[in-house]
Amino acid sequence: MKRNPKGLESALMNPRPSFVFAVGGCLCAVDLHAVERVLRAAALTRTPEAPELLAGLLHFRGRLIPVYDLKTYLGCEVRPLRPEDRLLLLATGGRRAALVADQVIGVAVLGEDQGLKTAPPLFRLGGVVRGMGKLDGAAVLIFDTAGLWQHFASGTDAPCAG
Repeated sequence: MKRNPKGLESALMNPRPSFVFAVGGCLCAVDLHAVERVLRAAALTRTPEAPELLAGLLHFRGRLIPVYDLKTYLGCEVRPLRPEDRLLLLATGGRRAALVADQVIGVAVLGEDQGLKTAPPLFRLGGVVRGMGKLDGAAVLIFDTAGLWQHFASGTDAPCAG
């Protein structure tokens, strides 16, 4: 019998609400409790020599929040922010960052009955994707927030860094 990767078994037995959003034609999700708020797209300050994954810095309530665009990570074409885009402000473990979303889908519980399973080896290596689920028959990549923080800190655009 195959063993599940660390944490996947508990995710199957205790599904958590996820915040589902679209990026570059892919459905993605993060733990609902990591989403502090959803903001309209705003002008970002671009930083010189930053990896492409870092879209820029958002001035929010007197603080600079790094904004990451997962299109680079997912191999999608990167484009400038549009007014209809959203920024998902994430806050966990004392850290804050935002993700660019092309579209907000909503909240869903992605558990065993929704097809949650192990992420493909390509994504698992980086520790960024916790698993995969289904929503209305479409595949959803479920990102691990702690894995994202580590990936962002590495300063690379490579999908499997780590």
